[in-house]
Amino acid sequence: MWSIACQAAPTRRIPRNIFPSRSSSICAIASRRPTEMEHHLVLIHGAWQGSWAWNLVRPYLEAAGFEVHAVDLPMVPPSPTEGISLDLYAAQVSDVLRSLDAPAFVVGHSGGATVACQVAENDPDRVRGLILIAGITPPDGKSFSDITAELGEERGIDGIWPFLVWNEGRTVCAVSKQGAREIFYHDAPVDLADWAFTQLVPQPLGGLVLTPHLTDERFGRVPRLYVEALGDRSVLLVAQRRMQELLPGARVAKLETGHAPLLSAPAEVARIIIEEVESATAAA
Repeated sequence: MWSIACQAAPTRRIPRNIFPSRSSSICAIASRRPTEMEHHLVLIHGAWQGSWAWNLVRPYLEAAGFEVHAVDLPMVPPSPTEGISLDLYAAQVSDVLRSLDAPAFVVGHSGGATVACQVAENDPDRVRGLILIAGITPPDGKSFSDITAELGEERGIDGIWPFLVWNEGRTVCAVSKQGAREIFYHDAPVDLADWAFTQLVPQPLGGLVLTPHLTDERFGRVPRLYVEALGDRSVLLVAQRRMQELLPGARVAKLETGHAPLLSAPAEVARIIIEEVESATAAA
């Protein structure tokens, strides 16, 4: 029986032509931001990914003067007695926040948005704001599986799940190449989509089924922006909007992209992040 090892995929060189250059596009975005502003940004990737998922967005943010901290969530249990869990992920991000000299804006993509919300609950004084991109943001006590079960009649609501390859015990899974191309990266350049697939790693089940514990008193006082991905095939728009109904209070921005705008529209992602920081700072 074929099995999946919990280890990083071999690193392959990213196609040169998809790196944003220090060109007019970066300069235009950077110039929108007042030079006197300096902020920390903590970036959280989604399932099967790593900090590399932010590689195309990060140059825009750094050119604008931000201190960028892209985390790598663990994919291998830290010990035989401690599994992968939302608590583990949130604790790792909180460690990053507490190492900084000021509170940070926390940006989460996909399942990383669930982690971001739990971090805001655990450490609200260290989080200046949340930016949740194509985010999986179930309310207190529910998981994304609960949301998809509620919306079970919607075509395609299962997203990436039919394209997962499991180990014998169904404790670890990987994304098939077909799933990566058709569900995650269908609107990205082909060479970039192929490269991104080679970077995906097996994901333990404990890092997929995430049930946050959120309160109005702590999480509820952290400002947040939800960024809808209108063409998302993984977290369908109907699911994105249902989660917003169940967890109200976020402002909304929209991207005409699939599930991975970090790859297909990095400049637009950076623009939204920068504008949200500007807006939050002006209102403070």
